[in-house]
Amino acid sequence: MSDNKTKVIKIILIILFIGLVSFISFNLGKSTDDLEDNKIKNIVEEPEIELNIAEENIVEEPEIGLNIVEENIVEKKKIPRNLEDTLYMGMSIHVEGWKEANNIIKYENHAAEIDEFAAVFEEYNMPLTLELRPDEFVVGSINAEDSDFILELAERGHDIQVHADLGPKFSVLKPFIQTLKEYKGIINSVGIEVNGVSGVCAELDWVTAVKKSGFKFVTGVVEYCMKSLEELPEGYEDIADCDNPVLCHSRPMASNLDFSMHPLRPISATNWITDGGAKDMPVIFIGGNLGEIKCLSEGEYGKCDFDIDDVDIIKTRIDEALENLDPARINTLNMTISIGKSPDENFIRELLDLIKTYVNEGNVEWIKMSEQYERFLEWEK
Repeated sequence: MSDNKTKVIKIILIILFIGLVSFISFNLGKSTDDLEDNKIKNIVEEPEIELNIAEENIVEEPEIGLNIVEENIVEKKKIPRNLEDTLYMGMSIHVEGWKEANNIIKYENHAAEIDEFAAVFEEYNMPLTLELRPDEFVVGSINAEDSDFILELAERGHDIQVHADLGPKFSVLKPFIQTLKEYKGIINSVGIEVNGVSGVCAELDWVTAVKKSGFKFVTGVVEYCMKSLEELPEGYEDIADCDNPVLCHSRPMASNLDFSMHPLRPISATNWITDGGAKDMPVIFIGGNLGEIKCLSEGEYGKCDFDIDDVDIIKTRIDEALENLDPARINTLNMTISIGKSPDENFIRELLDLIKTYVNEGNVEWIKMSEQYERFLEWEK
């Protein structure tokens, strides 16, 4: 009897075990099916997400791309940008003539003159280009232990460049180049890097001298510079007999505004009036139909005074330059004064009030020569 009970119990346990296994298998299968269903769902749904992204890209990206192309086309059309209605003006000051290298009192008086003159222009927010004689004013500042004054002028917003006044003094190129390098080094020694030079006109190859001495642009170009030309333009044949820059000191071909208003890279010293030189050639600024403004009403040479008639002539020439703006080029009109002795303050204020009117009207932008050079480089690109 006990054996029968044992058998019955075993059978019951086996049945229970089989039922338990079946139950577990059923549930496991269901879970697996659910997982599979989820996987199928994901497989079905994920492509929809990818398709949506793809559709957005197909719709939007080409439109963005087209907009960029259209913007680039507009930019290319604007390459002359706002140049077509802008006349760039500035004033170069030749700081020379006091021979103060070894005379502290002369240097201090000269510095005071420059300081007062610059202060008037600062009131009008119209910085100057101060072209210093390195062997006179700059050496004088060093000997007076006052070279910080030159740095201060630069910090006040003025341009510092070189007035060499050397051209006729050399008949051989090598010492000319060496002296220009020395002049550049003198100003560099007080903490200012210079790129512009004036007073380099010569019968010899002054363009090569400028290039090899490390200067990037030339201002203060006068008719005496034409002495280096292989062939003089019609009407300038008399320049061949000019043996002193003072006697042929006007701007070359100033009345030809198609030439004189636009900076250029010369082909060579023997043909520097022809544009199209290599990018390593210095940029030459003729500066339009103004130049030295002291003798405008009295004539080209002689002992002249600044007066209101000079201001009237400057107005006429600004108007003439504005009428001759070339939309495809940089347009410049620059003035020069030698200090020397600075003009009467009332004259300067009359002049600056006039120019400020053009600036406020948006026809003129007053900038330093180094900025005009930078604008030329931007345009040249």
